[in-house]
Amino acid sequence: MTIPDGVTSIESETFYNCQSLSNIDISNSLISIGMDAFAHCKNLKNIKIPDSVTTIELGAFNDTLWYNNQPDGLLYAGKVLYLYKGEMPENTKITLKNDTSGIADNAFSYCTNLTNIKIPDSVTIIGAWAFFSCPNLTAIEIPSSVIGIGVYALLGCENLTIYGNIGSYAESYANINVIPFVDINKKITTLTSKVDNISVKGTFDDGVILNVEKATVKNAVAAYDITLKDENGNTIQPNGTITVSIPSDKANCKVYLIKEDGTKVDMNATYNNGNYEFTTDHLSIYALIADTSEPSNEPSNEPSNEPSNGPSNGPSNEQSSTISDSSKSNSDTNNTDSNKTTSETGKNGVETGDSNNLFAMAAMLTGAITAISTIIFKKKRT
Repeated sequence: MTIPDGVTSIESETFYNCQSLSNIDISNSLISIGMDAFAHCKNLKNIKIPDSVTTIELGAFNDTLWYNNQPDGLLYAGKVLYLYKGEMPENTKITLKNDTSGIADNAFSYCTNLTNIKIPDSVTIIGAWAFFSCPNLTAIEIPSSVIGIGVYALLGCENLTIYGNIGSYAESYANINVIPFVDINKKITTLTSKVDNISVKGTFDDGVILNVEKATVKNAVAAYDITLKDENGNTIQPNGTITVSIPSDKANCKVYLIKEDGTKVDMNATYNNGNYEFTTDHLSIYALIADTSEPSNEPSNEPSNEPSNGPSNGPSNEQSSTISDSSKSNSDTNNTDSNKTTSETGKNGVETGDSNNLFAMAAMLTGAITAISTIIFKKKRT
């Protein structure tokens, strides 16, 4: 069968289950093919689809010889991406051909291993259910050329971010459907170094590369000089905040920025799945240093300000005079003068001093009694 010029669409189920149809030639005026239009045409082997077609609805060529004879992978009908056929490998990232004109209904539905897809600026229509239930799809680039996205096209993509141009249909679609949107000119990417697999995640200009060199920092478990270089090899700083990830099997560390004067700044890094991660807007030397802030059961050599009830091996301030006096001669050492102070004689000196005070008080009291008795005696005589 030949579809003549002037026909712009083939409606749903037009040739559904036409068992004898084997070849079809479609004119260049055709724009859309409806749902199940050729479904179950089991002998339909040859289909000529013009470049003018931009929309192909659900199941248009299912259960035809043409479809069954196609290899697994990206399947095009004309310039429309009709379907991903077969089992998709894990962590699949796809960039569609530059002349792709549209994405058919259901093209990538249930492709759970799809993580990223880039759509060229030749695409105008993304069909209904196109990416339905792709839970691992995290990033899709939608150009300004796209003017229509079908129902439920991105339903079930819980981790998705749409990248597009400000003011585009893609931005409006993202806002209406509450999907995170990022200016495609500020696309978040991850750069990874061959040195210990250190990576940085953020927005970078084209041609920017990550440069990592091992550094030497005192007491550090590991240290790195992390920089960015532009396409001319010049060292540059990030455009904004980026996330740095440093793999390490040492879980009890802190990450410090090492300034030019040697001072350290704690980056408050978190340790997740064997990686230290922190955010920064300035790249320099970073060091992993063991965290010693946790309390330890090890004895400390540092002096304590806390009072102690136990005996002390060191001299006290009260005993300092006794220690200095220990160098005196034996005759001085054996001197038991009761006027010696506590600091000179220690405990025994305190006891001796107390006895002398009692004797002095008794003597004074005796003298006072004697004086009073004398006065009384003289008065009696007079």
